[in-house]
Amino acid sequence: MTVADTVLINGKVATVDRHFRFTRAITVKNGWIINVGEDEEIKTHIGPDTQIIDLQGKLILPAAHDAHVHISWLAASWKCVNCSTARTLEALLALLRERAATTPPGQWIHACGFNPAIIDSSRPLTRHDIDSATPNHPAFLALWDGHSCLVNSNALEIVGITRETQDPIGGYIGKTPDGEPDGNFLDIPALQLITQTMPRPTVEELKENIIAAQRFMNREGYASYTEGALGPGETGAAGVCGIAAYRQL
Repeated sequence: MTVADTVLINGKVATVDRHFRFTRAITVKNGWIINVGEDEEIKTHIGPDTQIIDLQGKLILPAAHDAHVHISWLAASWKCVNCSTARTLEALLALLRERAATTPPGQWIHACGFNPAIIDSSRPLTRHDIDSATPNHPAFLALWDGHSCLVNSNALEIVGITRETQDPIGGYIGKTPDGEPDGNFLDIPALQLITQTMPRPTVEELKENIIAAQRFMNREGYASYTEGALGPGETGAAGVCGIAAYRQL
């Protein structure tokens, strides 16, 4: 009989098997659950060095691990203009106008969830389509895929993107037939031409965002995750500040 490292007894354990059985105890060895059952069954796995945890009737639920999630972006995205519901250009512009009305002139308007594939338009959108809604602000609309964006003319001017700007390696700058940038940027190296100029969150803001996002993940049944957008270089969502924020949690 395998001697467990840890046993959890006297609980209400939801197995979530095909019959959705409930048991009372769990056996753990080398970080793996090796058995679930009743308290009497589990006792055969208890050795002299086994840690015994009395659950005192508490409910134990299985939890998932997300292998690729952008936690450092998640809570921050809740503060952006949510464009995921926009099905027409006018609906998109209305969302941008609403945020522009409460944002001091000159500050960035950051939108996310934009999906041009569901916009009722006979052509791809360009910067000129959103300029009218954001005449006094630079605007950055992150597409739903996280690898492309649409910006307005003010943003291009601030960043210094012109017809002479070449595509970065691994990225693409959308341009009109006559060579003028149209506001579309594809893939991370191109997006970074814009995002490196935008305000970045502080370590404290990142900590708040990470904690809020972790609580959201917990509510959705996730116990752990792999952060897919963090690193020391510009490719990280938050760069060294993000690493510092995690270290301070």
